Amino acid sequence: NAGVARFQFTADPAKLAKLQTAARLERPLVTIHTTGDPIVPIWHQALYRDRLPFFSRLLHTPITINRYGHCKFTDAEVLAAFAVLVLKVSGYNLLVSGDVLPGSQEQAEFLRLSRRYGASPVLTPPTSLR
Repeated sequence: NAGVARFQFTADPAKLAKLQTAARLERPLVTIHTTGDPIVPIWHQALYRDRLPFFSRLLHTPITINRYGHCKFTDAEVLAAFAVLVLKVSGYNLLVSGDVLPGSQEQAEFLRLSRRYGASPVLTPPTSLR
């Protein structure tokens, strides 16, 4: 180990001064977390949310996925989180091509999860059916 090069870093104080750690959200934030994450436990999401001031908490949408694993999200789950974020930021529902989620089960899961968190995305038929 003595022969391994070490990385030394000194932060620039001017850049550190711009770093905001007060947990005040200025725009919507959607987080997605698995309940059985062995690396970042699910209770970290609650700790973060508890640290947010009241009005910032209104901008935070935590999405919980009941599964073991770190960042083990399906395409449908990631797209649903994005659909919720698009709605929160723009006020519009996401328009999604059926080509993105070709399976009917994936599409159903995407729509179910999106609606659970307030979004109503529109799925268009895959190009093969147009």
